[in-house]
Amino acid sequence: DHKRREYGGGAVHVCDNEFQATNCLFAGNRASGLGASVHAHYGTARLINCTIYGETAQRGRKSPIAGNGTGRVFLYNSIVWCESTDEAFDFDDEATLEISNCCVRRTKDLPNVTPLGPKLDGAETGDFRLAARSVCIDAGDAKYLPRDEFDLDRDGNTGEPLPFDLQGLPRVAGQAVDLGALESQ
Repeated sequence: DHKRREYGGGAVHVCDNEFQATNCLFAGNRASGLGASVHAHYGTARLINCTIYGETAQRGRKSPIAGNGTGRVFLYNSIVWCESTDEAFDFDDEATLEISNCCVRRTKDLPNVTPLGPKLDGAETGDFRLAARSVCIDAGDAKYLPRDEFDLDRDGNTGEPLPFDLQGLPRVAGQAVDLGALESQ
């Protein structure tokens, strides 16, 4: 939260390696370079059920997520909502973005991505839960959830999908998994 990086990736800068974040909140990050939250530079970043909010970068399109070189970003079941930027993504060279089941500000013509507001309860005050009528409720796909490899619920089943959200509450509380780091309860 509230990190600043000089080159890029205010929270995460991936170079020649891999990074995965699940049920994570990225809020208020800044970068002097590309990608206020995540910058994939000749590396791979996987973001699953993450909420990215209020990010600013100083170069390029000032987007929260950037890639260059052969950087790759996989974004699933996530929310990317930043008021201060015109575009959510900044990719050049051979960098790629794979995205599905997401809510992203100012996007259009992306399959399985909604540009409608996520209706967060109180993001300005640090409350990133989904409001009752959010388009993000039940809008995810459980196939993107990683396995519960550390058996977080201690039921002996490490092959099941990750059972908890960022707050330790059930990851799927409705008919389907919600978008973002916090499941609507």
